Amino acid sequence: MTSLSSNGIQNLLNAKRYSDANCLLPPPNEEDIKAISTFQALFPIQKAAWVQGTVKLAYGFTKYWTTACVNCHKIVNANIDWIIHCPSCKQQSEVELRARIPIIITDPSSSIHCIIFGEDAEKMIEFTPLQLKQAQEDGFGIDTELNDALKKYTVVCFLKSYETPFQGQLQRKNTVIKAYTAAELSHHPLPLALPENTQVSSALGSSSARHPEKSAKDQMFTPTT
Repeated sequence: MTSLSSNGIQNLLNAKRYSDANCLLPPPNEEDIKAISTFQALFPIQKAAWVQGTVKLAYGFTKYWTTACVNCHKIVNANIDWIIHCPSCKQQSEVELRARIPIIITDPSSSIHCIIFGEDAEKMIEFTPLQLKQAQEDGFGIDTELNDALKKYTVVCFLKSYETPFQGQLQRKNTVIKAYTAAELSHHPLPLALPENTQVSSALGSSSARHPEKSAKDQMFTPTT
């Protein structure tokens, strides 16, 4: 491993690279990727791992955006025109809109529900965070458009699992910390192809319910190119 000089370390600290997932989580080696079923079985002994699979939208949500601190990207309950003192990074900060998309990642072993945020989500959905917010406020249903965009992708993701209280019980949730698409890893030796017609089981169930066709009003809201 290459060592850094004290000046090199200080430069990384000054640039806040310690909070940059692109720097901290480069593409993994093939042997570092776990089957989703293995990752699920290891919880809570292991709470984070690289997984790989195809993507689709997890239906049932109406809000696909959130507000976050510009400095550390942690979620804050604030309007986008506010200047805040962030409770996470302890810095004065502006507030930004970020995508917050519930997805299901599937490999030949199982499926897992998770949330993907920010740039990693936005590069796949073709909508800006502002468009996601406007769609909700205007009552446009964009589930079909989001799913059509997401299902084009195979991704390699670093997932983090945790438990949070919900109605008196602990509920397990999964967050995508960093995601790479197959196109981004085209020169990286990873098993990016999944077998066709793979039968996938999941303890979380599947989202195979049919959804109504878009109305003419829905079709008026189109994603960015």
